[in-house]
Amino acid sequence: MTVALRRRAVDWGPPLLVFALGILSWQLLVVAFNVQEFLLPKPTQIAQTLWDERSSLWHAGIYTFKEALGGFAIGSSLAIAVSLVFAAFRPLGTAFMPFAVAANAVPIIAFAPIMNNWFGLLNPFSKMAIAAVLCFFPVLITTLRG
Repeated sequence: MTVALRRRAVDWGPPLLVFALGILSWQLLVVAFNVQEFLLPKPTQIAQTLWDERSSLWHAGIYTFKEALGGFAIGSSLAIAVSLVFAAFRPLGTAFMPFAVAANAVPIIAFAPIMNNWFGLLNPFSKMAIAAVLCFFPVLITTLRG
């Protein structure tokens, strides 16, 4: 065994062992305590369902990934642009940063109905707008401070 391979085994071995023991414990405890399926399914049942429904899950996952990536791109781009303006005009940044910090404290669950109402429930842009709001304020604050 090479030094690099041994080092990798030492680094990854304990986390993988804890993960495997956690999954095994979950499986055994669900069976031992006869937990109802709708409350907490067995890991084997989850894996089987993931395999059986892989085509529809893959399609939905790609769709969701596109929406999340679009929202990240919109939110990050706007945040970088606003932070450049705030950095160029310090009094403006000083005046608006408390509002940005306060808006960042609003739970996203409060933004979701507003975005769905503005853009429509089935419109992908409503999900992109929610993702954009999620990443806008952290990117704005860290870019401005950086």
